[in-house]
Amino acid sequence: MTVAAAVLAACAFNTIHGVAQLDEDVVTGLIDSNDEGDRVYVGTIYSGDRWDARSRLRAINPATGSQTASVLSSSTNPIRAVAQSVSDSGVWVLLDDGTLVKRTKDLSLTSTSTGFFTAPSGTLERFCDLEQLPIGHFVATGVYEDSNGDLRGFWNYVQPHPAFPGSWYNSWTSYPVDPSADPDKACPRVSHETNTSETIFLQPYRYVGGVTSHQIGRYEEYSWDGGGGNIYYGLSYVGAWTTSVSDKWLVGDITSEYGKVVIARQHVTDLSSGYLEIFSQTSGVSDDTVNLQRARAVDFALWEQVSSDISTVLWWGGREADTGSSYELGVFGFVE
Repeated sequence: MTVAAAVLAACAFNTIHGVAQLDEDVVTGLIDSNDEGDRVYVGTIYSGDRWDARSRLRAINPATGSQTASVLSSSTNPIRAVAQSVSDSGVWVLLDDGTLVKRTKDLSLTSTSTGFFTAPSGTLERFCDLEQLPIGHFVATGVYEDSNGDLRGFWNYVQPHPAFPGSWYNSWTSYPVDPSADPDKACPRVSHETNTSETIFLQPYRYVGGVTSHQIGRYEEYSWDGGGGNIYYGLSYVGAWTTSVSDKWLVGDITSEYGKVVIARQHVTDLSSGYLEIFSQTSGVSDDTVNLQRARAVDFALWEQVSSDISTVLWWGGREADTGSSYELGVFGFVE
C-alpha cells in the first residue's frame, strides 16, 4: 500500500506511533492536520469536560512532537472546531456563537467574522465541527432547539453571495435528534473526502420514524442558477449507512479519505478503552477496529506523517500507553 493510492482496498490498523505528550486530555472532535504536512492542530481541555470544554488549541510540529503555539478559548465562547484553509497555510477556527476566526499556521490572529454561521431557527445549543471545501465554501455543524422544544442536528453551508458581492449566502439542512440525547453527544461531525469530493457527515442519535441511528451521510456538491447569472451552491444527498448505537459506546468524531471512513468511539464513563473503526466509505462495511486508552478525535492526512512508515496517515487524539510512554497525540499506520 502507498499513501498516494486514491482508494485503499480492505485494510487493517497496523503500527501506532505516539507523537506528542500534551499532558492534558483531548477535547472530543477537535483535531485537524494541514495539507503542507508540517502542523497538526489539537484541542486539549483547559476546563470543563471532553465534550464541552474551554479548550486550549495547540499547533504541533509532527516531525518533532513539539508545540509551536497555542491559543486559549474564552470562558464564554469556546473554540469548537479548527479546519485548514484551502487558499493558504492558515487555519479557520469556529467559536461557539458561530464566529469564524482566521489564524496563521502558528495561530496568530488575522481576522474575525462575527456571527458567520447561524442555526436554522429556534435556539442554538452549540456548534460542533467545521470544514472548508476545496472551492472555498464553508460547512459548519451544530445542534439547536426548534420552536417545539425538540433538538435537531444541522449543518450550515456558507458561500460568497452570488448576487451581493461582499455578503454571504447561507443554507441549512437539519434532522431530528433522539429526545433522550443531549446536545453534546448528538453533535454532528463533518469531513471532506478528496478522491470522490464527497462531504461526509456523522449524525449521532438521528431520530426518524421512531428509530434512533448513528447515520453516516454522503453528500456531493451541486449548483443551481438563481437567475441573472447568480450561481448558488449546496450539498446533495448521495447515500447513507448506519453504525451501531450503544449505551456504552458514544461516537465522537469522523474522518474520511482514501475511500475510507474512520469513526472514534468513547466509553460513556471512560472506565474502559475507546476504539477506532475503519469502514468502506460507500458500503459502510467495517474493515477493522483498534483500541485506544482514549479515542477522542481523528483526522486523515494526505501523505505519511512518519518517514519510516509510509502508511501513517491517520492522526488520533486521545491517549495511549502501548508504546512505553503515554501520548495524547499520534498516528496510525495501515496494512492491506
